[in-house]
Amino acid sequence: DIYPRTVSAGLFKDVSILIKKPIELLECAYSTRSYWWNNWTPMLYMTYKLNAPDNILLSDRLSIRVTGKCGEDSTISALGKPKRTNCGNLYCEVKNLKRWWPKGYGEPNIYDTKVELLLDDEVVDSVDLNIGIRTVELKLTPSLHEEDPDFRFIINGQEIMCHGINWIPLSA
Repeated sequence: DIYPRTVSAGLFKDVSILIKKPIELLECAYSTRSYWWNNWTPMLYMTYKLNAPDNILLSDRLSIRVTGKCGEDSTISALGKPKRTNCGNLYCEVKNLKRWWPKGYGEPNIYDTKVELLLDDEVVDSVDLNIGIRTVELKLTPSLHEEDPDFRFIINGQEIMCHGINWIPLSA
């Protein structure tokens, strides 16, 4: 943003030493996708980064499992093997999709999701994620100076009235 940084100096919170695990998930991220080769069903595209010794990475002993649930019948699932590198991706199947909706437009459905790193089918590390699945589209005209300008967000195929502001002081 354009507001100047206002960082304090020195330590201002507790300091601790973290012991690094020999095999661990370092990062997990996801995005919502829909693919024609899967009959346009919703899927999650999960990306990950892991830490493991080379002899384990180059073997077929590691796998990654994703499980998630929202309500009684909506699930996310995937099981795959890393491609002998420390970064990769996984396509996750979503059954009985429950969409996340903004406040006032429906339920904010959240999937309680676990990403597990397995070594010889035993869990060695895991990450918990709260996942909301939605589609977002911005509809706008080439210029907001036209007679009937358009600047609208469409969430899950429905126009949404956005509330709130992003005010920045005029002067520091």
